[in-house]
Amino acid sequence: AEVFVKMHPGGPIVYDLRSSKVVEETITALGVKPVRSKVGHVNIKQALRECDGSFGGELSGHFYFKDNSFADSGAILLAVALGMLGETDAKLSDLIAPFRKYPQSGECNYTCDDKDAVLASLKTDFGGGADLVDDLDGVTIDCWSNGSDNVEGGGYWFNVRASNTEPLLRLNAEAKDQATLDALLTKLTPRLGTPDAGH
Repeated sequence: AEVFVKMHPGGPIVYDLRSSKVVEETITALGVKPVRSKVGHVNIKQALRECDGSFGGELSGHFYFKDNSFADSGAILLAVALGMLGETDAKLSDLIAPFRKYPQSGECNYTCDDKDAVLASLKTDFGGGADLVDDLDGVTIDCWSNGSDNVEGGGYWFNVRASNTEPLLRLNAEAKDQATLDALLTKLTPRLGTPDAGH
């Protein structure tokens, strides 16, 4: 993000809504607008075009560039990463380490027969007192500052999305500390269905 802010001063940066809070925090600290997008390359590219963003990325490891007609390119990303490494004696893992601030669940899948009912109940049962509740892609409930009716204290967010092709719900969650993440998952995961280890 820092490289592309220098190349395109003021240009927004797009990220998919499953990304860590550290992504939004980093983009904001660089003085540009962070733009949350639905998951998927079609959505990231569309969001980049609409906001005339300089750069975008998604959790799956795909990255998109204004100077590449908003398309994905692993080669551009590799060149930028090698350029950054060439300017320091640090290892890549050292450069990444400061951004591993918050514990995450990873993407967890659950078999669920009534996905719509579960998503609606999450908004009702976890949305009270939240900083943000939205259905940009599935249901996102952000309680980073405030606790919800179901998990006190705040310091967490989660997103639950329904698969378009399978009876699955996909969960991504993050918290400021492991104890908060554990408390959230204890309350949240029994409501999502049966854990699906095959995905």
